[in-house]
Amino acid sequence: MGKYCCFLHPSHDYGDKSLDDPCPVCRRPYGFPLTQPPAEVRQYRVVEAKARGFYSATYRCVYGSLEQPYILKVSPVELYSFFQKDFAAECKTHSDVAQGTEHIVKIRDYFVELVDFGDIRIRCNVAVLDNIEGPVLREFLLEQVSARSVAQVAIDLFRIWGEFCNKLSYHNDLHEDNIVVEQLAKDARRAEAIDPLIRAMAIDLGSVASDSKSDNLRLGDRHWLCKHLQSLVQRLRQERRTIDDADDLDVRLAEQLERITGFLLPRVALSRPPVPEQLMSMVREALTATQRPWAKPLQLERFSDSYNAGALDSWYVPFLLVDPRNQWLKMITSAGPLLVTGMRGCGKTMLLRGVDFHARATPEETEQIPHVMDRLRKDGFVGLFVSCMNLLVNPGSTETPAPLERLFCAYCIEAIRAARHLRELDDQMVVPDYHRIIADVIGAELEVGLDENDLATDHELERRLLRLSTSLKSPSPQPPHLKGSPADAFLALAQAVRRCSPIWATKRIFYLLDDASTRFLQEDVLNDLFSSLVFQNPVCAFKLTTEAQTLEMVLHSPGLVERARAGRDYDVFDLGAQVYEETRGGTGAGKLFIEEVLERRAKYYTAQLGATPRQVLDDCTLEDIARNIARLKATSGERRSVYFGLSALSAVCVGDIGDVISLYELMLERAVAHSLPLTPKLQSDCYLELSKKRLYDLDRRESRLKDFALTFADASHTLLVRSAREANDGKTARLRQYAGIYVRITAGDTRQQSQTIRELIDA
Repeated sequence: MGKYCCFLHPSHDYGDKSLDDPCPVCRRPYGFPLTQPPAEVRQYRVVEAKARGFYSATYRCVYGSLEQPYILKVSPVELYSFFQKDFAAECKTHSDVAQGTEHIVKIRDYFVELVDFGDIRIRCNVAVLDNIEGPVLREFLLEQVSARSVAQVAIDLFRIWGEFCNKLSYHNDLHEDNIVVEQLAKDARRAEAIDPLIRAMAIDLGSVASDSKSDNLRLGDRHWLCKHLQSLVQRLRQERRTIDDADDLDVRLAEQLERITGFLLPRVALSRPPVPEQLMSMVREALTATQRPWAKPLQLERFSDSYNAGALDSWYVPFLLVDPRNQWLKMITSAGPLLVTGMRGCGKTMLLRGVDFHARATPEETEQIPHVMDRLRKDGFVGLFVSCMNLLVNPGSTETPAPLERLFCAYCIEAIRAARHLRELDDQMVVPDYHRIIADVIGAELEVGLDENDLATDHELERRLLRLSTSLKSPSPQPPHLKGSPADAFLALAQAVRRCSPIWATKRIFYLLDDASTRFLQEDVLNDLFSSLVFQNPVCAFKLTTEAQTLEMVLHSPGLVERARAGRDYDVFDLGAQVYEETRGGTGAGKLFIEEVLERRAKYYTAQLGATPRQVLDDCTLEDIARNIARLKATSGERRSVYFGLSALSAVCVGDIGDVISLYELMLERAVAHSLPLTPKLQSDCYLELSKKRLYDLDRRESRLKDFALTFADASHTLLVRSAREANDGKTARLRQYAGIYVRITAGDTRQQSQTIRELIDA
C-alpha cells in the first residue's frame, strides 16, 4: 500500500492505495507507468521500472555508447500544474542542496518530453539522477543484517540529517522508501567506515524546502530519523544469536540507538538534541565499548559536545561540572524527595548526574582507587540515574505506555551497573551473585517470569531487563504490571541494592529522574509520576529535575487529593536562580564561574588553542558596551563590533550555560586564522549569528514568540538610549538596562494567562 496520484486524473486524495487499484475516473491502475514503462526517453534507454511515488515514477536507464546508468524520475506536467508545483525550481533546489554532499543523490539534468506509456502519450517533466544500486531502507531491514551494518546505516542517517541542516533545508519526505542503502563494489570501499561496502543515500527531493512541512499528520526529518532508528533497534532485537561477543555488540548498539532516539523523540521546538557529529560518535562508542566504559578517557571532538548533558555519561561529569564552593551537590543530596528546577540549559541534568554512583566512583585526575573508596564510604547515598526522555515512544508525541514499570526496569538495570562498577574498584565490596538479589525483587514486585538462563550472570539479567523494557513500549493485551504500589516497589529495590554491598548497607538510595517535564510528558502522566514517586522514606528518595511551571500545574500529594507542598512533601532547589546569581552582571564571581566552565571543557577539547578564555576574548565592561550601543547611530559600522569580552559572555548567560558554550564554540571555530585576542567584530558577528539562530527557533515554534522577543529588545534598546540622553542632560546619574519583566496575574482567565506565561518562559 502507498499514496499514489493518477498520471491522467490528479486529485487531492492522499489515502493509501494499491498499485493495482483503478483510478475512479479513467479506471487505469495507479501502477500502469510501471507495468507499461516507456522504452526510451530522449536518448535514455529504459532498462527497468523501479518504483512509483505519489507524483512520479522512476526508471533505471542507460545513456550513450558507454551505456552509463542513470535514474529517470518522470512526472506528468499537468499533474505538477494541478498541485501548483514548479518543476524547474524543484530541480534547481535539488541541485543546490546536493552540491558537495556525500549522502544526497545528485541531479544531472532535467527537461520536458513526450513519453509513451503503452497506448498513451503524456507530456512529462523528466529529472536525470545518479543511479544508486541497492535496496531501500524498508527492504534492507527485511534482510539478515549485522550489528556493524546497522551501525553504519545509523551513522549515515545522521550524516543525511546533518547535510540537510548544513544547507538550511529539510527533505520533508524522508520515509523508508526515500532512503537507499547503496551496495558498493569492493574497489569503492569507504575508508574508515564501519561497514565499508554500504552507504545510505537520500533520494526523491521533490519536497525539499527551507522550512519543515511537518504537522500533526506529517513527520519532519528528525522524527522520520527516529522512526528509522526504532526500526534498526527492532531489527537488532530480532537478530538473537548465541550468547557471545557478537550478541553483546547487538545489545550495546541497540541500547545506544534507543538512548539516541530519546534525544530526538520530543517535539522539535521543545528540545536541543546533540549535533549529528556527536550522535555518530555515540554509535561508534557502542561498537568499541567494553565492560568498563568508565575507563575510557574523556575527549570532546567539538567544544559543545554534551552541552546537552543527557548525552554525557555520568563518569565524565566530575571533569566538567562546576559547583561553586562545592555547595550545590551538598544541597541536593540531603534526605528526602527533591525537585531541581531551572530554565533549559542551566545545568540541571549535569548536576543530577553528579550524584549518580558512576560519577562518585570516578577517580579525579590525581586520585588513586583507595581515595575513591574512601569517598564512597563517606557518601551517605547511592545515586541511580534515569531520564524521562527514555519513556517516550512515538516521534513528536507525549505517549508514554507503562511509565512506572519501565522506570522500575531502568532502575534495576542501573543498580546492576552500579554494583558492577563497584566490583571493579574492589571485588570484595560486592556480594557473590548480587544480581540474584535484584532478580528476587523483580520477581516479587513485577509480573514477569525469570528463568534460570536469565539468572546465569549479571549480564544475562541485564539483557533480560533490556528486552523487557523494549517490550513494554509496544501495545500488549496483558503487559506486566507492578504487583503493589510504586512506593513499595522502589523501597524493595532500594533495600535490595543495600544488600548488594557492605558499604551500601546503610546508604540512602537516591532515584535520580531527569526531565520530569511538561515539555516531554503529558500532564496526567506527570501527575501520576509525581504522586507515585514523591514519597517520604528514610531508605530511599526520588530526586527529579523539572520546571517551576510544572510544579504549579501537576504536583499533587501521594493521596492525589491536594496539591503537594514544598517543605512538607518535598524540597525545591532552584538551580536556574543559583546560576543566574553566579553570573549576574557579568563581573567578579560571574566571570570566574563562566571562565571555569569554559576552561574545564577546553582541557578535554581535542583542538585546544593553548589560551584561556580571557586571553581569547579580552574584556570590556558592560557599562562601556551599553554606552557604545547608546551613542552609535543605526547606520554606524561600529555597531558590528559592540559585543566582545569575557564580561559580555558572562552577562549573556541569564541561567542558560548551554548558550554560552555554543557561543564560545562559534568563536573558536573562527579563531584559527586570527591572532588572539579575537577581534571585537569577529566576536560580535558570533553574537549576531547565535541570535539569528535563536530567533529562527522561536519563529519555527510560533511566529508570535519571535514578535515578543523583538518587541522586548526594541523597548529595552529605546529605554537604554533614552537614559543615555537623560544622563548627558544631567537628568539621571546612570544608564538603564532592562533585562526582565515582572508579570502579575490577578483577573480574567488566569489559567489561560498562566499557560501563556509558561509558554513564554519555556521558549
